[in-house]
Amino acid sequence: MSTFLDSHLARMIVEKTMSVIDFNVNIMDEFGIIIWSGDLERIGQRHEGALLVLSQQRIVNIDENSLKTLKGVKPGVNIPLWVGNEIVGVLGLTGNPEQLHHYGALVAKIAEMIIEQARMQQSFEQNSRLREELALSLIRNRTYSNNIVDLSNTLDIDLKKHRLVIIGEVSSGQLGVTTAISELKALLNHVEDLTEDDLIAIVSLTEIVILKSIKYTDSKKEFYSLKNKYINLAKRINESLNIKINFAIGNYIDGDGGIYESYQTAKSTLKVGKRRLSEDGCFSYFDLEFPVLVDALGGGWQGMRLLEPIQKIKEKDTNGTLYKTLIYWFNNNTSPTITSEKLYIHRNTLEYRLKRVSELTNLDLSNFEDKLMLYISFQLDVG
Repeated sequence: MSTFLDSHLARMIVEKTMSVIDFNVNIMDEFGIIIWSGDLERIGQRHEGALLVLSQQRIVNIDENSLKTLKGVKPGVNIPLWVGNEIVGVLGLTGNPEQLHHYGALVAKIAEMIIEQARMQQSFEQNSRLREELALSLIRNRTYSNNIVDLSNTLDIDLKKHRLVIIGEVSSGQLGVTTAISELKALLNHVEDLTEDDLIAIVSLTEIVILKSIKYTDSKKEFYSLKNKYINLAKRINESLNIKINFAIGNYIDGDGGIYESYQTAKSTLKVGKRRLSEDGCFSYFDLEFPVLVDALGGGWQGMRLLEPIQKIKEKDTNGTLYKTLIYWFNNNTSPTITSEKLYIHRNTLEYRLKRVSELTNLDLSNFEDKLMLYISFQLDVG
């Protein structure tokens, strides 16, 4: 016997059916208790006619003679409510049984349709919650525990499918304190092209995460296409919900714990991307791989040492000329010809500026390791 039918659903059935017929409607649960009625005083009473329906699985009429032997009843007809092969409750109509038979089957069918729709919705919501739980477990654990494996089997999710992590971050303060979850759910409804192999979850009041299945793990074309989709998604969300969101696509990493690692790369990509490309709407690890990897060095003594060359330049470069020159120089693969053209300066002027950089940093820019040292220093500073 199902315990699915509750007072909330019973009230919905009573109100909808009584809006089209002129008889009182009762809804009884699996214990024969009236859980909602057009006659509010009857709510909570035990209906012995309903107990007969439940035990004998048939329609039970209540006439004047039945009133002498059954408690908690009034004249009328009581009909089992079936969903599939299961009785989930009893529908009672108050009045003359002979007059009510014409309405009983129709009203019961309406009630059963309402119950079935609600049960399907509940099943869908439960499935969504379990999928969300799996997504959160995968981004928080390096290894697949028995619970994760069991949950994936229950949901028929293949953990061996190729997936990478996409983070969506909403700027703090944009959502209402009491409405943040509902607003994030509305935001999730805008995410398109999700398949059964994809997982999506709300991580916090400012973050959502998407575990996106991919076909080819080494296809730059696929990654760039994915980035463009999420750039457009960020624009649509901003336009329709007036919410600014940044997405970050992490790296694909194979094997157990790959989702955890992908999530970490997505978070680092988001951190670096916001500082470098704040207007983009979507940042990709595949565009920012080197800065993202270097960014991890920034917190320790190694990072402090690596930052020294660029800090020395900035101390003396009061008008930012040398720093701007390095931006163009590195962005053009240290080509003196292209860099000079982009800066609209003579090549000799460029050589003078680079010589000044060498003097300030004590680095030989013709030496590969020294040039790499300056580049890493520059990346840490920009990132």
